Amino acid sequence: MAQILRFYDEQHTYTLDGETIPSVSELTRFLSREIYGDISQYRLDHAAERGSIIHKACENLDRFGDCEISEEYAPYIRAYMQFRTDYTPQYIAIEKPFASPSLRFAGTPDRIARMSDGRKAIIDLKSSSVVQKALASAQLNGYRILWDENATDSPITHLYILHLRPDASYKLISFPLDPSVFMACHTLHTALQKKPRIPKKKEEAKK
Repeated sequence: MAQILRFYDEQHTYTLDGETIPSVSELTRFLSREIYGDISQYRLDHAAERGSIIHKACENLDRFGDCEISEEYAPYIRAYMQFRTDYTPQYIAIEKPFASPSLRFAGTPDRIARMSDGRKAIIDLKSSSVVQKALASAQLNGYRILWDENATDSPITHLYILHLRPDASYKLISFPLDPSVFMACHTLHTALQKKPRIPKKKEEAKK
């Protein structure tokens, strides 16, 4: 029986058959807090806003062939367009949510692509000043689990961060297929979940 996955963008939450399940970002929050814990909320919010704007512009470019962007962020889009020219990726999925019924989590990889040389890859777009490699690796491997559990064809063979820079350049950073850190985050998240309270029977409550 097909399971129903829903994504609520405003709250950034996923449900699977009506049950709220964690996202890849939520599961890797342990790494995020360790990495970004000393950075001011203002800087984090500004970076998140920039990332959202650039992600949406790149998505519109891929889906519709055009996008609108302010001059402040235009260099990032030029970097993305140069990447597409250099690698000519064929996108299999663009910002498509997936869920793992077995592990009970969900996520939305930026791109699933077949590269010009046949490599099948997950590509995650980043516009931050620095790529936090431990966090990026865990997230990418979480997305790989989601794809491989749902795909009906060949598995993912490569994981990449596409780092878009404000000088209109980019760097494609490769990561190993190693789910160990992501699964450690998943295990820790599961261990910290509050167990539902079981109501006591009336006879027990009177004792």
